[in-house]
Amino acid sequence: MNILVLYALSQRKTRKTILDSFYCFSKYDQKNNYYFLNIIDIDSVKKVYKMGFHKSIKLSAIIVHYSAIAQRFDQLWWNYYKSLLIDMIKQYNCTKIIIPQDEYNCTFYTQEFIRASGIKHIYTCAFEDDYEKLYPKDLNYIKIETVFTGYIDEDTLNKIHKLGYDRERNIDIGYRARKGAYWLGRHGQLKSQLVEVFLNYLKDQTGIIYDIANTKEDNSNVFLGDAWIEYLLKCRTVLGCLGGSSVLDENGSITKKVDKYCFRHPDASFEQVEEICFKGKDDSIHLFALSPRHFESAMTKTCQVLIEGNYMGVMEPNIDYIEIKKDFSNIDEVVSKIRDVDYCKSIAENCYTHVVLSGKYTYAKFVERIIGDIEHKGNDKFNLNLWIICKASKYFAILKNPIYRIPIQEITTSKHKLLSIPFINIFIKCALKIQKKIQTYLSIILGKIFKYFEPFKDTKWHKFLKRKWDERKK
Repeated sequence: MNILVLYALSQRKTRKTILDSFYCFSKYDQKNNYYFLNIIDIDSVKKVYKMGFHKSIKLSAIIVHYSAIAQRFDQLWWNYYKSLLIDMIKQYNCTKIIIPQDEYNCTFYTQEFIRASGIKHIYTCAFEDDYEKLYPKDLNYIKIETVFTGYIDEDTLNKIHKLGYDRERNIDIGYRARKGAYWLGRHGQLKSQLVEVFLNYLKDQTGIIYDIANTKEDNSNVFLGDAWIEYLLKCRTVLGCLGGSSVLDENGSITKKVDKYCFRHPDASFEQVEEICFKGKDDSIHLFALSPRHFESAMTKTCQVLIEGNYMGVMEPNIDYIEIKKDFSNIDEVVSKIRDVDYCKSIAENCYTHVVLSGKYTYAKFVERIIGDIEHKGNDKFNLNLWIICKASKYFAILKNPIYRIPIQEITTSKHKLLSIPFINIFIKCALKIQKKIQTYLSIILGKIFKYFEPFKDTKWHKFLKRKWDERKK
């Protein structure tokens, strides 16, 4: 089968968990042909649209990755290009699948996209109780199912095995958390609360070495990729909770209101912001999800100390992790358990056995689940043209689309005033210089080819090259 995966990345360096979440399809399913289209490169999207229009390829499925639908948060991009993206998807009569995340925000845009694109299979992070709030029945989908935000990757697990579990774990409690925006609701504040409560409690404790902190704005204390794995292998225990939000912001208005208020009142408390910006709207949804961090901790046999919640049967309290009450009323008991090295080791071993060795929560299983929904259409012949377009989109999205190719003449209009900043002008000048240099080098190369064909005067090749050379000189 030929399967097109739509994603969106505009940076060279990206979290490994994001890359794993879409490249897992080609990695764990060798039977089918996968094409990964970076939708940030609009020119490539147009080419794939034309291929569908001219019926030059038949796809069995289109999978919309969460990074692609996350473009709805960039209103400038979304308003310009959502129609083209929808039209491109509509050109293909195939199984259409979406795997969204952060569904608590800009919900209406996701619904609009699903409805217009004819997507019939939704793999959500939400619990069944919230399906109707996020995806009403009038979307006419065939299937909706809950999945995790990440899974166990074989390469990561093999890397951990090579690093080894026997190294000295000199940090008793480790944790890194990013302070949650207030528009995530009270649930979104749990990560930073964990930091504050434990730092306050442990300052009077002796015999415990801890490395607990909120991440800095410059990300100087953030561990990415292999560095995070190595950090976990240094920790006996790690703090954590379910990610997500308790506020449903259907059109993004709450987010804008909160950000505006916090900009004007940087010292405002959560209670103040809630009262003014979204009073009575907290707890309107319970979109709480297991994150890749939980699986990474399980893989490294680091004992997890987690705030109570619905871990979807993957992990059980005080068997696979040490449970903290939401009000932190049992913190004395929790720290006492953390001090017990053998107890923490047994919890970590239980989690490793139930989560990792069970094989239930791997990317291979996730891919198998998705592929099972796809109806075979067209032929299985690999399409080189589509592959080249998609490969090119990966690089062009970074190299030539830093401002998403919105027409330059419109940048200075009031609607796009946000983009009318000095570095944009500098970039455009640099881009034009680079383009001029490339044209110069092409002229030199063309001139050499022209000389090379000098013996073949009056041939078609010679006339063609001479014409091209004259065009360059002009």
